[in-house]
Amino acid sequence: MVYPPFTQMIRFEFTHFQESVAAQAAQASAERFATWAELAGIKSMKMIGPVPCFYGKRNGQYRWHFILSGSAARELLKQHPAETWRPHGVNVEITVDPPDLL
Repeated sequence: MVYPPFTQMIRFEFTHFQESVAAQAAQASAERFATWAELAGIKSMKMIGPVPCFYGKRNGQYRWHFILSGSAARELLKQHPAETWRPHGVNVEITVDPPDLL
């Protein structure tokens, strides 16, 4: 895998007090992005996850994430703003070129 600054990387982190809710939200969102990439004919983008974060629980909330990597990742996010796909009741943090993946 190529890392920033040589490619674009976007991390989507989902947190909730119930692990199953965080996991389902991450899975559903990742599937949406995979479908949108396929429909747009994007082959250069890679997805890692969704998987539990390295530190799986913080402040009493379970954490799951997935990562989009590639030059098309940011454009795909621009075409599908968070307001159109963000799961209700789940906290979602989007980080462009994250400084760490913990």
